[in-house]
Formats: sequence, structure tokens, C-alpha cells
Amino acid sequence: MKRRNFLLASLAELRRIFLDPRLLTVGMLLVFIYNLVVKELFSRAEKTGMPVNAAETFIAIGSSGILLLFLPSVFLILISDHPNMGSHTLYSIHRSGRLRWLFGEIFGALLSTMIYVVGMFAACTVMTLPHGFLGLEWSDTVTKYVSMFPEERFTMMSQYLPSNLFNQMSLPSALLHTTLLLILYLFSLTLIITLFRILGMKAAGIAAAFGVVAAGVLTCAVQVKAMWAFPMSHTVTWLHYDTALREPIVPMYASYIYFGVFIALGIIANIIAIKKNNINITEDE
Repeated sequence: MKRRNFLLASLAELRRIFLDPRLLTVGMLLVFIYNLVVKELFSRAEKTGMPVNAAETFIAIGSSGILLLFLPSVFLILISDHPNMGSHTLYSIHRSGRLRWLFGEIFGALLSTMIYVVGMFAACTVMTLPHGFLGLEWSDTVTKYVSMFPEERFTMMSQYLPSNLFNQMSLPSALLHTTLLLILYLFSLTLIITLFRILGMKAAGIAAAFGVVAAGVLTCAVQVKAMWAFPMSHTVTWLHYDTALREPIVPMYASYIYFGVFIALGIIANIIAIKKNNINITEDE
């Protein structure tokens, strides 16, 4: 019965997030992605006469500072009420127990994160297919464009898919790391929001999560060593490599260790909070 309550709590949280009218912000984000990335890739494909790989749009998103500001921001808008603490919450906690309720909410947040990231990948792939192909290799449009048009070396699109990405990693590897690291990044943010929510400080939790995103964007933009203290730098695959040297600046496995520690500490903090604090219920939920 308790295991069933755990699953029900997870599915209820998942259903609440993806039936929320705020999901419309995802559509707005996709329009932004189309105009900023997809149209630019199409333009390059037309200029070179070669198609792009449909997966390159999603990889570009995971490599773009501006999109790694908006992508988590939209996700935080969707989960800003997580975990949902309505009139039913105390009943659910009484039936399943505090820890089981907490793990159900965390598991629901993880599922939401995975669906959000995979959904973004699917949407980006579909948008790119009219001028793209499905394959396991980087397109010549990406790898040869700067040599064909050197005057565009410093354009935004060239920064999204830089040479220290496609020269250092295969496309399947870049796609896998981008997907996994984005999931870990966004899931880490949900733990921050969950912790503050349990402590009865919803607004502070949202501010803290947005603060982590903003700090990551700013430090990555100037590329100071302090950027490695924030999750965003560990999410951007090309930041791990030099433009010429094969030796990584920060090994990829170190970023997985970073997220593992971050998430473990986040879960421990949530466990301590749920054991020591009373759950605050608000009538507007």
C-alpha cells in the first residue's frame, strides 16, 4: 500500500505539472529556439548546400549561454509550485509517511525533468528535419562552415557549436552528455525548490534557484574559474575542452561527480527538513 502511495504521489505531481496552463511558456520557448537556432542552421545549410544533422539543434541549445538561461527558467516556472501542498497533503503524508511522501515528490520531479528534456530534444529534432537528416556524424555544415566563411567565425551560431565541441567529441557522445547533464542540472534545481518549500519559504526557494541559474550564466559568459562552482558550467560540454589540446580542462566524469554530490546533499537536506519541520499548507493550492 505504501509503495502504491509513493507511485500515486509521483504521478499526481507529474500530472499537475504537465496539465498546468503555464505549459504554454514551453511553446514560447520553442518559438524562440526556432528563431535563434533552427533558422540559423537552415540558413547555413542553404549557403553550404549541405544538410544539418537534426540532433545538432538540441546540442546547440545545451551549449548556448542565452538558451541555458531560458531553458531552466521556463522549467522553473513550470515547477514553481513543487511540491504541491494542498489540503490533501497532510492526508497523503499520514497515509504514506513523511519520507515516502518526500521520495514520491522527488521521483515525480525527476520524471518531470526527464520528460521536459527529452521533449525538448524531440521538438528540436522535428523542427530541424525539413533541412536536416538523422545520423551519427556531425554535418559538414557545422564542421566546415567556419573554414568556408571565416568572416562568420565569431557569430553566435559558431559559438553554440564551436570547434572544441565537434573536434573533441563524436556527435552521439555530445548528444548523450548534453541530455544527461541537462537532466542532472534541472533536477538539482528542483531539489532547491523542494527544500525551501518544505521550510515554508516558497519565494526564497524560487529566488535561490533562479540565482543559481543567473550566477552560472554570468560566470560562464566571462569564463572565470569560479564558474565550476555552479551547475551550468558542468552542463556545457564544450567548456570541458580546449580548442586545440586533447587533454580536457575539466574531465567529463568530474561533472558527473559534481552533480552526484550536489544531488546527494540536496536529498539529505530535504530529508532533514521533512523530519524536523512541520508542513505548511496554504489555502490557494
